[in-house]
Amino acid sequence: MLNLPTFLLATAIFQFSLSIFIYFIFRSLNQCAKFYWLIGSIFSAMSLILRAFASDLDPAAILFAGTSFSVMGLIFLYLSLEVLFALKTPLGMTSIKRSRSLFFGLLIYFSSSQGLLVYFGFYTLAIINLSLTLGGINYLLYLFTKSIKDNVKNTYFPIFTNISFLIAIFWLIRAGIIIYLFHGDILGIGALRSTQGIPDPNFNFIFFGLLVALSSLRQAVFAGILIAQVEHEKQNLVSQQLVLESIVHEKTALLKTISTTYKASNLGMMISSLSHELNQPLGSMRITVDILKKKFHTENDSELLKQLIRNLDKDNTRASNIILRIKTLFQKGQDQFSQINFSGAVNDAMSDLSKNIQDQQIHFSAQIEPNILVLADINQIQMVLLNLMNNAIQSVMTQAMPRIIRVSLASQDGFSKFVIEDNGVGVLPEAYSQIFELFYTTKKDGSGIGLWLTRTIMEHHQGFITVGKSDLGGALFTLTLPRS
Repeated sequence: MLNLPTFLLATAIFQFSLSIFIYFIFRSLNQCAKFYWLIGSIFSAMSLILRAFASDLDPAAILFAGTSFSVMGLIFLYLSLEVLFALKTPLGMTSIKRSRSLFFGLLIYFSSSQGLLVYFGFYTLAIINLSLTLGGINYLLYLFTKSIKDNVKNTYFPIFTNISFLIAIFWLIRAGIIIYLFHGDILGIGALRSTQGIPDPNFNFIFFGLLVALSSLRQAVFAGILIAQVEHEKQNLVSQQLVLESIVHEKTALLKTISTTYKASNLGMMISSLSHELNQPLGSMRITVDILKKKFHTENDSELLKQLIRNLDKDNTRASNIILRIKTLFQKGQDQFSQINFSGAVNDAMSDLSKNIQDQQIHFSAQIEPNILVLADINQIQMVLLNLMNNAIQSVMTQAMPRIIRVSLASQDGFSKFVIEDNGVGVLPEAYSQIFELFYTTKKDGSGIGLWLTRTIMEHHQGFITVGKSDLGGALFTLTLPRS
């Protein structure tokens, strides 16, 4: 048959085993919090063991040592809670120090008062003192957990708080019962003659057994709090890792942007200087062409010579325009946006490269929707078109016959789309994300500027450029611009 000593021993083994299990299995838990709880569980278990063997031991030892273990168990339970939660909440160090002072103040009071009461033989008063002290400490534990529970995201925490309140009430009721039963022998030893201070063994078993059961339940709930805290900390760790990865990604992107901006700034200065140097010989060539035009303009002059002069004039103008386009691109406020005929710009670019296309025996096909209007800087758009077409020509030159380039221009959903594709070497998929970066190139003699400049111009025009694989086998580039 189950009796109170057996129940107390079983409870002591349960509490001790549970704390040992949590301490060694959940290694990721706060070591200090686990250690405090383990020590507190050991004190609590020792108190229960002493009470189980109360009939065989010195009453003075039970009243002083056993009850002191109970108080120490609660103090260490508080310390474990403080380490786990209070230091992580907005409670403030002042409130934490006040709580500490109250708990340790009660411990000092109890140790000194209980020692004196036991020493002078006031056993009934010592039992009342124990009940009031444990009731007070449990109530302080209830107030402490209640003050921080709103800042603790743990399902078991409110349960722990409520159980602490119930235990405090039970201890205070016990003190009241003993005062009522032994008020005539308050300074004597009458309460000590009864098991746990209550004469009726059945009532005592139910009452004290329920009190011990509540304490064990609180220990189990606290174990649940610790286990839940492990999961919570894991989630926090994952969240922190994601935040850290995001910060690292943003930092990398920022450094990359700064690096690109710095390179672009240096590139702008270099182009400005280069354009200044090139304009001088081109200006001299312009004067020479004008002189030749005036000298060889009659019908008697060679037609071939006059054609060569016209070609030289055209190439000189084209070179000057290219330099001007690049220079104005890097000068703020120099854009000349106007409504242009995108279709005409594509046709002009094809016309400029027609001789080169014929010489290289390239099969060039085009489907151009007429009169597509966009708001743009004509010089910059021509630079983009010529760059993409020259890239396509260079790409197919590495291939055997047939060499194919296909272009198209059409309007769609308020946008104009220019597509150029070829059967050249193409672009590897892993290079898609880098192909438009400054100084990135897949060519042996490439500068890594052309496609970056193309993307920069497109973004400046509120458009964009994409790269993919053509069904011809080579690269496919698409320019998208809003229609005017």
